[in-house]
Amino acid sequence: MPLETNGKYSVDIVIDAGNTKVKVGVWENDTLSTIMSISYDEVHTALRDFCRENDVRYAIVCSVGPTIDWERLMQCEKLLKLSVKMPLGISNADTMPAEVGEDRIAVVAGTALSFPSEAVLIIDAGTCVTYDFIDREGVFTCGNISPGLQMRLNAMHHYTSALPQLTYAEPVGDSTIDRVTTPTCMRGGAIDGMVGEIEYIVSLYRETHGDFKIILTGGDTDHLAKRLKSRIFARPNYLLESLYTILKHNIKICES
Repeated sequence: MPLETNGKYSVDIVIDAGNTKVKVGVWENDTLSTIMSISYDEVHTALRDFCRENDVRYAIVCSVGPTIDWERLMQCEKLLKLSVKMPLGISNADTMPAEVGEDRIAVVAGTALSFPSEAVLIIDAGTCVTYDFIDREGVFTCGNISPGLQMRLNAMHHYTSALPQLTYAEPVGDSTIDRVTTPTCMRGGAIDGMVGEIEYIVSLYRETHGDFKIILTGGDTDHLAKRLKSRIFARPNYLLESLYTILKHNIKICES
């Protein structure tokens, strides 16, 4: 059970403030117990209510979305905002391009701290698919960025006159040669194309780096994991896990 103070449970939280919504991971005794998805219209009320009802010890914010005064909003013992100036385990953090988003920095830093001296490829399959690699010396390099599953379907509709607007769902018939209807072929083309892309990029990294760990995360993890031939670790909540790893590492440094 989490610690209890003045009738409130003591928790740590991580905040992933994305482009369209805020995702909050609640950690109790080093376990991710709750994930809250909050719109920006509701974030002020939701977080203030949560802090009133819970004893929040530590929190960390990773933001690529609208500007929010997190210090004024949050009531906690210590609030950290993700920055490349923090100890992250990335050996070339001070030379990273300024345009690298905090969400990408978070998963790479969490990986560097969780798997020191290991080479890891992180594939984040969300709105877009991003590829990030960290080698055994902790050197981070950005890989490709390509459209995600839903974006591929949106593009097929937008840039043609006859193809329908679809929401991604598993195609009926799990083989390319068995698909007949236009919606099934479009969905199949989106998922097969992405699987082929991932396998190809993995092969390119292997030519240069040999063996390495592959972590797959993001909203389309479940769709992709069962189709990929490469051995992967599927972690749908890896960004939240990475933020918690960074939070613990930096709090430990502050307290030592």
